[in-house]
Amino acid sequence: MKIGKKILNHVIQNAHDDGIKSIYLGTIDKFEAAQHFYRKNGFHRIPKEEFPKDFPLVKVDNIFYYKDI
Repeated sequence: MKIGKKILNHVIQNAHDDGIKSIYLGTIDKFEAAQHFYRKNGFHRIPKEEFPKDFPLVKVDNIFYYKDI
């Protein structure tokens, strides 16, 4: 298993252990490898409008993902 996958699994496990139900993230369209990684690991692309209202958005992010855990 590669390091990115190991880190992601660790983050997901810790979030789950802390009672977190979903993970949301933002990225930019130019980061195609990152988008592929997220999709490959069960994240689903969603419109910005489906993010929780209190989610701290980064101005440059224009693509958004979530994963239920």
